[in-house]
Amino acid sequence: LCTLEEMAPTKFTKFNLRWLDKAAFLQFAGWLSTIKDDIRSAHCIACKSTFSLSNMGIGAIKCHARGSEHKNILKQQPSQSLMSSFFISQCGTSKPGDSTESANSGETAQPESFSNKKDKEQTIQLVTTNDETLKAEILWAMTVVEKKLSLNSCSNISKIFKCMFSDSTLAQQFQLGKDKVSYIIHYRISHYFHETLLDTWKNCSDITICFDESLNQVAQKGQMDLIARFWMEGNVQSIMGVFFLDVQQLKIY
Repeated sequence: LCTLEEMAPTKFTKFNLRWLDKAAFLQFAGWLSTIKDDIRSAHCIACKSTFSLSNMGIGAIKCHARGSEHKNILKQQPSQSLMSSFFISQCGTSKPGDSTESANSGETAQPESFSNKKDKEQTIQLVTTNDETLKAEILWAMTVVEKKLSLNSCSNISKIFKCMFSDSTLAQQFQLGKDKVSYIIHYRISHYFHETLLDTWKNCSDITICFDESLNQVAQKGQMDLIARFWMEGNVQSIMGVFFLDVQQLKIY
């Protein structure tokens, strides 16, 4: 089943070609593929099935990966990931020029322009308004992370803003709840900060890493936490809470 964190806004999402990057998404390697002429769906080579991304983006792929049928097929084909390069999806793969994929998994398709000038002006205004609204929602999502607020604190924030700023068009279009703010944090802005952190580390001459391998009392599983300390603009910066899977991906072990 899907978790609430993987629920997305009520707008359809596009297939992000970065999901095919084995270094970034190892769990999708060997079975995930694109579909030609359909940027809002994905194809599973292992199951030989096609599923819609709907409004969930990468969450739809993770839901498919957790399916019992998908897991059973992968267990029967342990070497599939190593042999995936010899197979081609029956649905075909899309070329970079076939679609204008989003830099993040949640970007929606922009409205098409109409023939008459009036409709074009309305379309441009709609796109601009949506961008400004999205900017406001992202800024509030970043505030939730920075201030360590709970996701439930955003349950009625849209109604509050509409009452506080009744004369603001942006406030009337502001739609942010606990599910949507979770989606924005996990699938929109987290990748940006992750890449920024990696770029910063590449420019650091010295990095201190401390390991703490202990039992997670909640999950009852062993996990390896670490804290990385480094110099940035004359100040000591610390990054905490990185798990062993991230250590493997960052190749710093």
